[in-house]
Amino acid sequence: MNTPTLPNNKRQRDAQLRPLVELDPKLLVDGTLTAEGFLSADIDTAGKMREMCPYCKDAPLQLVIRRKQVIRSHLLCCKCTRCFDALLPDGTSAFSLSHVPID
Repeated sequence: MNTPTLPNNKRQRDAQLRPLVELDPKLLVDGTLTAEGFLSADIDTAGKMREMCPYCKDAPLQLVIRRKQVIRSHLLCCKCTRCFDALLPDGTSAFSLSHVPID
């Protein structure tokens, strides 16, 4: 009988894809709501992630770190400009500093 093998170390387990939750950009970035949509200064991303946009399907999400006008770290789809958070198994944000190991 073939049983699936589970990741044997923390790094391999953490490398698995996390569930995504869409977030309101007004809670993530300082900006202004206009008739054309939410406008903010240009946001620098820290690179492509393995997670893909659930709406665009073919667009890798970009990591946006908390810096300058960014209120909260999050994932951004540069194609449709939707924002997301990745969730840990206990339902908390993967970007919460309380989950970062000290060692």
